[in-house]
Amino acid sequence: MEVRKIIKTEAKKCLGGNFMSAVIVVLIAGAISFIMSLASNLIIEYLVYIKRGTTSTQVVLDYISGLISFEEYNMYNLARTKLGWVNAVCSIVGLLAGIFTIAKTGFFLKITGNENKKATIKDFFKEGRFLESLGFHVIKTLKIFLWTLLLIIPGIVKMFSYSMAEYIKYNNPKKSTVDCLHESARIMNGYKGSLFILILSFIGWFILGGIITGFVGYIPGVAGTVISSIVNFVIMGILSAYVVTCVTVFYRELTSPYLNEKYGTRISRTENNYYASNKEEAKNVENEPFAQTDAEEHGSAAVEKNEKTDDKIKDAATDETLGNIQSGNDTEINGKSE
Repeated sequence: MEVRKIIKTEAKKCLGGNFMSAVIVVLIAGAISFIMSLASNLIIEYLVYIKRGTTSTQVVLDYISGLISFEEYNMYNLARTKLGWVNAVCSIVGLLAGIFTIAKTGFFLKITGNENKKATIKDFFKEGRFLESLGFHVIKTLKIFLWTLLLIIPGIVKMFSYSMAEYIKYNNPKKSTVDCLHESARIMNGYKGSLFILILSFIGWFILGGIITGFVGYIPGVAGTVISSIVNFVIMGILSAYVVTCVTVFYRELTSPYLNEKYGTRISRTENNYYASNKEEAKNVENEPFAQTDAEEHGSAAVEKNEKTDDKIKDAATDETLGNIQSGNDTEINGKSE
């Protein structure tokens, strides 16, 4: 069975008695971002369309049916572009959603792994650490954004490199955000591809959610904007609860492997060392054993080997001692004979 399928199977088991709580936690954690996104859409809808006596849905339908020309349709798009600052401001305010990042991480750590406990919404709020979480979220988002400015691809790579940082921060409150990001990059070195494939496997569900939201969005007027936004928020919340659980299982497997005992498999490297400066380094990293699992597998063999080495040393010392005694006895016997 593929590791990806095993992680999903494990995630479903973890969500068994925690599904509704997990979805609510995700919705609460994303509520601020949702509100700011909805505010942005409503502002643009009003300034670009409603003030001109129409709606965004009606403009699209009129263009498809040929009632308005491409130039008129493009005029609305240009007006939306000029209001890009509205999206920017709402996105910055939406960063406040980061106050729940660490609390959400703690919740999903509780329901996964060998612990696999039942968690409640109360457990989520008891985690606290809201200001610490906000600072962490802002720095992480900023670093990924700066990498994205270079090109899209480096930003995506860094997004996966830093994907374990919140788990590290949760378990190490005294560790700085930058150190957590570096530690995440270290443990994800060689495993970004595996996580990417895992996330990519959910794309069908997200497309389906987008299609449903799109149909609802054809409801005319502000009502359509509000209803479609709410539907999209709920659908993404349900899917995200499943995805976050899978990512949490992935993190647990990287740091304290346990799937091998339950399913007889483990996550494997999908890439060479991203930081390797030469081919030899990359080769060494590629052949590097899986940190903890291999240590456990080879630990007993190493101890046995050391014990054998010690026994050989002891035997050699004993033989040498006996040899010296025997040599002394021979010398004494020879002396007496003379």
